[in-house]
Amino acid sequence: MLAHAPPAGVFDTGSDPGFLEVLDKHPENSDRVRNMVSILRKGPIAPYISWHAGRSASVSELLSFHAPVVTFGYPDDETPCLVGREIRNKVWGCLEHNCLILKVAHTPTVQNLSNVKRVQQAERQPNFYYIEELVQANKTGGKEFCSGTFMNPFSWDACLLAAGTTLSSMKHLLDGHGKLAYALVRPPGHHAQPSQADGYCFLNNAGLAVKLALDSGYEKVAVIDIDVIMVMVRQRASTAQAKFLQSPFI
Repeated sequence: MLAHAPPAGVFDTGSDPGFLEVLDKHPENSDRVRNMVSILRKGPIAPYISWHAGRSASVSELLSFHAPVVTFGYPDDETPCLVGREIRNKVWGCLEHNCLILKVAHTPTVQNLSNVKRVQQAERQPNFYYIEELVQANKTGGKEFCSGTFMNPFSWDACLLAAGTTLSSMKHLLDGHGKLAYALVRPPGHHAQPSQADGYCFLNNAGLAVKLALDSGYEKVAVIDIDVIMVMVRQRASTAQAKFLQSPFI
């Protein structure tokens, strides 16, 4: 997870204009996680934290959210609410007594595209292009998916570890092992759309956790997304996102 390292440059561009003495670190860098771990281990709530290692998500788990269309059915309508490209959400979490912190851990992950395609065939997913695109970008050594959102040779492992760790934190709660969980992961996921990377995010960790909760029998899930930058400059709520937020399940 720490090996995911977007290139240095001017802010998040990864570009070198040629006249700077020192290039900026990308704002989404591994120092954020290192500092959070240090704060939580040395801070006042350290005695109340139980640390657990993370895990990588499987491709089949990713397909619960990352497909061309995600459906959330309405109880009073046989036609599901179709959620399009602009879906964004973030899993809730907090740092209080008896909370669970899922610690970063490097875990091998799926690299073989033929195995990925077999999963696709078994699950009869209608479109696998986006996940395949991420796998191929990892193989070829890097790609800029959109402005400021870079994948390098170590990013795919980090993406799967972030998604799997978030799912593990939700599963911990679903199994009755606690009331609070915090997944300390990167890269983040709340800007990631079902078939498109965005805003430093590749896999929507929160969306995957919400789907797991709904599929486990929970009738409603609250999603609170706190992102000052998005509030200031990214106010672009779409009709599809509005429909998603209006679902009786969310």
